[in-house]
Amino acid sequence: MPDQDGYSVCSQIKQHPQFSATPVILMSGVVNKNVADKAVSVGADELIRKPFQPQELIARVKSFL
Repeated sequence: MPDQDGYSVCSQIKQHPQFSATPVILMSGVVNKNVADKAVSVGADELIRKPFQPQELIARVKSFL
């Protein structure tokens, strides 16, 4: 995304009253404490490390449905 990153998109979704309950899954090529802390701070529901297995993503999405 050229103008925003996933953190800012997640933050906007979570701050909007109509969409605040929408689950957000962030994906990152680097997952460490700083990334995890930032994901939590913007309200992400899940954080998946890339590359990921499709079954992992499907299972996490299903858990929110």
